[in-house]
Amino acid sequence: MKEVKTLYEFKHNFYSKLYAAMEKKNKTYKDLSTDLGKNPGYISRVMSGKIEPSFSMIFYIAEALGIDPRDLF
Repeated sequence: MKEVKTLYEFKHNFYSKLYAAMEKKNKTYKDLSTDLGKNPGYISRVMSGKIEPSFSMIFYIAEALGIDPRDLF
């Protein structure tokens, strides 16, 4: 596994894995927002890196996708 060296790389890695997990589960932003009880714009901003999800939200996202939160890192 490649070592993440910068915050930018860490974030890029997280968002890439989140997007891949959503694709694998055939989830759209709207599906995920419904599962989480969040506005679709929130998920869109998370996916674009405009906002950073809280640690607890990462767990909720992983649960909604049926994956282990560690799979996003």
